[in-house]
Amino acid sequence: MQKFKEALGRSMVEMILYLGLVIVVTTAAIKLYTESVEKTKLINAQNQIRDIAKSVNMIYIGRDFPTNGDITTKLSEKKINLVDPWGQKITVTAKNGGGSGSFVRPYFGIKMNLTKANCVKLSSALIDDTIGINPKSNATSSLSYGVDEFAKNCQDNHDVYFWFKKE
Repeated sequence: MQKFKEALGRSMVEMILYLGLVIVVTTAAIKLYTESVEKTKLINAQNQIRDIAKSVNMIYIGRDFPTNGDITTKLSEKKINLVDPWGQKITVTAKNGGGSGSFVRPYFGIKMNLTKANCVKLSSALIDDTIGINPKSNATSSLSYGVDEFAKNCQDNHDVYFWFKKE
């Protein structure tokens, strides 16, 4: 009988184990990367909504605020970015007030088309900045004030209005 001095190379089992390890690590890295990209887009969307709200208040400071209607064109003329991080168009609508509570004075809505998960996350992050958040074009109907309400009103790929008071 001949004795083997030393095995050369790797066995088939070792190669399969190495390949499996590489696949697991690669899959985990891709998942972490996509999650971080989505989180970055959410943070950018939050900042963009806040910036648009500040811009609207600055543009109309000391000027007559439109009583009703779309003011997206006016913002576009001022070179304000109205495309969200997911590539969807953002529109801004002015309302004249006349309601009750926060809606007596003029206010405006920033409309974005969001998935349910992004709707819930953005809504809960922006609740303190807004006077209301809802999926309707009328701010005084179906207002959402808590995370449970956001989850109930948010649906996949629908328009969400973030309502701000005109300063």
